[in-house]
Amino acid sequence: MKKKEIRGVIISPLTPFTEDGRVDDAALKNLIEFHISKNVHGFLALATAGEGPLLSVAERQHIAEIIFQTNADRLPIIVQCGTLSTKETVELAKHAVGLGADAVATLPPLYSRLDFAAFEMHFKAVADAVHPIPLYIYNNPWAQGRALTVEELVELNEKGIVQGVIDSSRDLGSVYKLMRYKDRITTIIADTKLSMPGLLFGCPALGSAIGNAIPELFVDMYNAVQNGDMKTAVEKELQVFSISEKMRSPECGAIHEALNARGVNCGIPRRPIRIANEDEKKNILDAIKAFI
Repeated sequence: MKKKEIRGVIISPLTPFTEDGRVDDAALKNLIEFHISKNVHGFLALATAGEGPLLSVAERQHIAEIIFQTNADRLPIIVQCGTLSTKETVELAKHAVGLGADAVATLPPLYSRLDFAAFEMHFKAVADAVHPIPLYIYNNPWAQGRALTVEELVELNEKGIVQGVIDSSRDLGSVYKLMRYKDRITTIIADTKLSMPGLLFGCPALGSAIGNAIPELFVDMYNAVQNGDMKTAVEKELQVFSISEKMRSPECGAIHEALNARGVNCGIPRRPIRIANEDEKKNILDAIKAFI
């Protein structure tokens, strides 16, 4: 089956949990339907907002299955499979391929301070396990210890290991350099502040965690850029930035609160991620008051 093209607004869906720490299946299904109704273009499952690193392999497989079943082949899905070990990453990647993933993404192994040779060995094992499904590196230096350089990413691409990058480096210069290779490396810009610059540089897609709460603004911004309506694109980007500044605390918990305030049951995050306190709730509600 031909895989779907990765373009547009790619949402990283939250994982809703119940008070006793179980995955809230019904809330997750509802969240996926909410995003589809807002005309997003795809999903990046089990990334930072989905709290993938806090979950067991079995839980991650279960969540991926719910997302695929609910999506019902409507939108492309990338599954983030990164773990501390190559063995578990490969296990999750194979599972994602079996579900019909359009691409597999992986963070470099966290915690360990690896050199490039170790990174290459790890990524090659994952790429071999999912071939011919594209492998994207989730380049997120605050989580992995250091950024992979553009030169390293290009080398991995030239060796047939990597076909895409989900870029959370927060480095516009790196995004610009990656655009020199856009004919062979798909770059998804995954930083709210760089969303519009990334699109203008030529990135085909933007990934978003905060887009869980305000998918309409991201879709409107993307469509405005595609239509050459820069006035609207800038207006939407400024709205996104203004809202995101008020929703930085608590990390991820603010997005849960915003969705719940919108009437989209999104449960609570998994500990140690916390829910918002009363002062934070006031900021969050003020940020999204136009959507309530």
